[in-house]
Amino acid sequence: MKKILSVLLVIALVFISVSFSAFATEENPDYPIDETFIEGDYEYAIIDDGTAEIRDYFGEAENLTLPSKLNEYTVSKLAIYSLSECENLETVVIPDTVTAIADGVFSGCTSLKKVEIPDAVTIIGAWCFADCFSLESIVIPKGVTKITHNAFSRCNKLTSIKVSEDNKKYDSRNDCNAVVETKTNTLLFGCKSSVIPDTVTSIGADAFSCCYLLKSINIPNSVKSIGENAFLMCTSLESVVIPDSVETVGEWAFAECTSLSSVKISNKLTAISGWMFSNCNSLSSVVIPDSVETIDQSAFVDCSSLLQVSIPESVERVGDWAFCNCSALSAVELPESLKSIGEGAFSNCTALKSVVIPKNVSSIGYGAFYGSLSDYVVVLNAECEIKNDADYSDTFMSKTLIYGIKDSTAHQYAEIRDMAFEPYCQAPDFTHDGIVIEGIPATDFESGLTDGLQCGICDEMLKAQQEVKPLIGFIGDVDMDSDVTILDATAVQLYIAQIETLSQTQALLADTDNDKEISIIDVTLIQLFVAHIIDEF
Repeated sequence: MKKILSVLLVIALVFISVSFSAFATEENPDYPIDETFIEGDYEYAIIDDGTAEIRDYFGEAENLTLPSKLNEYTVSKLAIYSLSECENLETVVIPDTVTAIADGVFSGCTSLKKVEIPDAVTIIGAWCFADCFSLESIVIPKGVTKITHNAFSRCNKLTSIKVSEDNKKYDSRNDCNAVVETKTNTLLFGCKSSVIPDTVTSIGADAFSCCYLLKSINIPNSVKSIGENAFLMCTSLESVVIPDSVETVGEWAFAECTSLSSVKISNKLTAISGWMFSNCNSLSSVVIPDSVETIDQSAFVDCSSLLQVSIPESVERVGDWAFCNCSALSAVELPESLKSIGEGAFSNCTALKSVVIPKNVSSIGYGAFYGSLSDYVVVLNAECEIKNDADYSDTFMSKTLIYGIKDSTAHQYAEIRDMAFEPYCQAPDFTHDGIVIEGIPATDFESGLTDGLQCGICDEMLKAQQEVKPLIGFIGDVDMDSDVTILDATAVQLYIAQIETLSQTQALLADTDNDKEISIIDVTLIQLFVAHIIDEF
């Protein structure tokens, strides 16, 4: 028993020793890695390579030179948000011992005008200088190999962006006031004074996002792609031309550009991406090129000034919420190519009073037109699936008049919800779908009928069939007045008695039994017909 306890004690001591050593630095095993220390206005920690990382700054200096050492430990890194929201800070010099500036380090330093970044820095983190509203210029040194997204977001006074000519990964070619990734020719970050060089082939994600003072931008024909959020919240941007060289545009690319009133879209795009123009509430019209096949989710949501949109015959799908809350949209013509309409796609388009849903549309999503179509909707596909669920808004409002095909899914939808329904041939700008009812040719002695025309939708007779008289006349109508009466029987009797004569045609009509003779039998048959005892000869 004692032997077992001794073994367990040895194992425990080894585990404690290994665990503690995992938190010690190579330079000084007595310092756990995550323990922080205070020296002057700085809080710092010793990180795993034995150097110091500044974690926080307590001072209120306007002009600050960061220390290269703290308690004899070399400062190599500025930790996330370590100097953020230092609102008095106007200038800062970073020592050449620092190799990494983490996420958000200087974010919210609203008075910061100038920062000197040493060549030793290799990483500039996300949101590093975000909301530095006073920052006017920035120089990216030669050592930087990674600039993370939104590093200079909302630096509204920034007008000068330079990259060291010795930097092997990035450049600011042609004094473009932007950061370009040299190998890929991708513009990663720009400002209100940027000029996109004609050697740039891609505008990266977030490149101009939150550039509130950007009023105009020329996108050259060299550009093939625009990344997501590229011009997000460029609230002063008034117009944009996406050249025909551009093949893809990412989600949210021009979202919340609240001053954007004019846009020309590349004819190489096959999709209007999700949220691409969402909340562009100054945009009054847009022409979608005939290269586009899909309008993705929320592409134009909350474009409250959008009056009209031209959707080409190439579009097959309108995604969920694509035009939701476009309250000024008063007319939209859906193309024959359209196959599906997504959930809430045209919901709360309060000015949209009517719409025609083409015959190729096989599916209409939940609440697709709820809050819209105060007058009517025309559904031309008899088998179109109109989705509806208790947990969602109705696809159409209860007051909407539905025009469609009798016994169709649209008809069933209307009946279940006690909504008005009419055959679509009675809708405005529609006509009856005429089907010809073939006539019957007249013979020598029998009448015929002309062709008629009947609506195949509502069964209304559009053109009644008319009787056509026999070529010679009616059998029994001896006096040829188009009616068989007792006078015709009397005429035959007078002929038999040789009191009157009959013409050749009258003789044919008098031979009611078709025995080639005119006799008292023919008189009798006419009398029986007149008396309704027989109904034909």
